[in-house]
Order: sequence, then C-alpha cells, then structure tokens
Amino acid sequence: MTPRVYTAIKYYFLNALQTQLIITIAAMPVLIAWGMGTSLMTFVGNIFFTPLLGVFLMLSSMLFFTELMGIPNGILVSLLEQLTTSWDTVLSYGQPSWLFTCAHPGVWPLAIGVIVALWCIQHHRLNTAFKKIICMTVIVAIMGGGLWLFTLYRQHSLRNTVTVFDRPGKREALQGWLTLATLDGRRCIVDNGFYARKKSADHAVLFELRPYLITTMGTAEIDSLIITKPSLGSFQAATALCTYCGVKTLFIAYTKASVCKHAWKVFYDLAHFAKTHGITLRRVYLPATKLTSLDATALAKKCLAGHEK
Repeated sequence: MTPRVYTAIKYYFLNALQTQLIITIAAMPVLIAWGMGTSLMTFVGNIFFTPLLGVFLMLSSMLFFTELMGIPNGILVSLLEQLTTSWDTVLSYGQPSWLFTCAHPGVWPLAIGVIVALWCIQHHRLNTAFKKIICMTVIVAIMGGGLWLFTLYRQHSLRNTVTVFDRPGKREALQGWLTLATLDGRRCIVDNGFYARKKSADHAVLFELRPYLITTMGTAEIDSLIITKPSLGSFQAATALCTYCGVKTLFIAYTKASVCKHAWKVFYDLAHFAKTHGITLRRVYLPATKLTSLDATALAKKCLAGHEK
C-alpha cells in the first residue's frame, strides 16, 4: 500500500467517524423524544456501507442510461444483482438487541449535550480531527451513560404503578380503555376494548403505545397482554404487540359477542405466530360484570403470577 493510499484511507475514516459522531449527538434528542432507538452498529454501518451505496448508485445510473441507449448491459445487471444480494445477506445478520432505547429525561439535559458538542467543535484548541473525535466520543459516552442510569432509575421508580388510558366517561358504553400495570418490574397490558374502536390498531400500537413505553420506561418490552373483549382491532393490536413489544404471554377471554369472520382469521394467524415464536397463548374465562381498572389490576396480578381466572 502506497503512502498516498494509506493517507487517503486514514482521512476517510477520520472524517467519517467525526461526521458520524456529530450526527449522533445532533440526532439523539430527536430520537429520544420520538421514542425511537439508536443502533449500536450505526458507526460501523455508516462507515463501511457508504462506499457501497456510492457503487450501488453508480451501477444503477449506468444501467438506466444503457437501457435508454439500447447498449448491452448484462455485466451491469449481474454486478448489481451480486451487490444487492451481498448487501441483503449482511443486513440479515442484524439483531434487535443492537437497538439502544432509553427514557426521555427532558429537553434541557439533551440540549446541554448538543450545546457542549457545538462549543467543542468551534474551540480553537481542538484544531485537529483526532482531537475533535476524542472530545465528541467522550460527550457521547457521557450522554449514553447518563441516559442509561436515568432509564434504570425510571424503571425502578415505576416498578409498582398502574396507568389507565382513556378511562370511560359519559359515553361509557362506547368507550374502551387500556390498563398498563407494572408489578415488580413486570409489565402487563389489559385491553378492555381500547383497540376495538381504533381504525388501525397495529398503527396505534406502533406509533402511539410503543413510543410512549420507550419514552416513559426506556423499553417497549411487555411481559403479558390480556384481551377482555376480543375483536378485530384487539387481535390486530395483539399481533403488533407480539411483534414489536416482545409479549411473552397472551391471555384472550372467551366471548359471547359476535365476531366477524375476518377477525377470526386474524386470530388464527395470531395463534400461528405465537406458536412459531414461543409465545404462550391462553384462553380465560372472565366474569360477565363490567371490568373496572381495579379488577384489571387484580387480573394482571393473577396472570403475571401464572394463574388463570
């Protein structure tokens, strides 16, 4: 390797690492506020896949223009297929455990980190890329450690809490509610018709409940889900919760209410998904009387203890 090539590679990695650190510090407040996670492999992925993205765009452009001009492009097609296949193969090794999520500590703690990073970049003593990288690495480490400690504190403070969403009011017959019970650190959701009135239950889980869980507790993991009023929306929500929130045990009550055929199809798909992913699915009997939030908490305790009611 010639000195010129070595210098070019060195400057590329230094600039890529510096850019990635700046993007991480600037994007962290937005991601945390939206309840989104940060991949621990972001640095490696952006540094090594950026050149591949350039090659992919170049081959795609050449293929487009050769098609317009009627020039034989079999070699370009083969190269593009090989690159795409290799890219998909590498991406298939991704793991959900690489995703780092944390609770939202507030606007000012995150804003201070961004302000300090911007001040360090403009400081006259940090006049080399290596010094800036060291400084921003320290800032990212401090922010990550602080967020991790705050998430542990938030989870400890919410070990025994009950949160009720959309408590029934004047239109009690038309309303449904959702209870989130955190008992000794284990989380259980009781769906008492909450998702039955949602137009898109899976989107409600993905864009409403999941971000709320992450920003509040630092994680979207749910141990148990109890469905007291089976319906199409509740089955769709259960599928989304099992997929995105890692539900381990699913309790579905028997019902005498009429349920459409499409809802039962979604239920059987849910049962198949639960079987293939090691999720325990149980049918339970519930009393015919109205289920209050206190009853839901008691039911959550029984289900988390491994009993059926």
